[in-house]
Amino acid sequence: MNKFLTIEFETGSGAIEVADRLSKALSIPCFCRDILKRVAEEHNLSREELRDFIYSMTDGLLYPCYIIHQVKNNASASLTKEGQIFLSGQNAVRQFASQGSAIFVGNCAAEIVREYGNTKTAFITASGEDKSKRLSERLDSSELDADSIIRRLDGAKEQYYFCSTGKRWRDRKNYDIVLNTSELGIESCVDALKKLYLQNEDYEEILA
Repeated sequence: MNKFLTIEFETGSGAIEVADRLSKALSIPCFCRDILKRVAEEHNLSREELRDFIYSMTDGLLYPCYIIHQVKNNASASLTKEGQIFLSGQNAVRQFASQGSAIFVGNCAAEIVREYGNTKTAFITASGEDKSKRLSERLDSSELDADSIIRRLDGAKEQYYFCSTGKRWRDRKNYDIVLNTSELGIESCVDALKKLYLQNEDYEEILA
């Protein structure tokens, strides 16, 4: 039976590095950027144009909820461009999940991949200082307002998650495990998720 691990994460938390290392440790694929790349290619958009569409979907609450409601009710014929992009993202997750066991990062994937196999869920966070530092390094600039970028990106994730699930993005009850890379370090987070995925021991023991 296929097994999946889905990871929701705060921007700058190091979750993508954790997922990449975990992918190598478990020898299963990890899908994150691949989903956005496929959506961008399908709609002939640049990465920047796709980002702008995602922002436009999540600037308010009612609009993304309306779009997701349309998709769930198969009203694809009347979807706006934003709605078509949302649907493409869901379809991309399904296509990757149908290929077998994998790790999915972001994209509210847990609600989709449960259809394809056993699913464990995780949320990764970090301290504000570490998130800002990591994002500034990734963007190769100390002049950008990293805190503002983090707030906007995480706000978009929060809206998307709520409209997709009716649940709160940061609510610990929604996940099998919540990890803080600032407290545990990247490698310990990888170990925790590996144990959770394999279910060969109580993953809480390593947090003691």
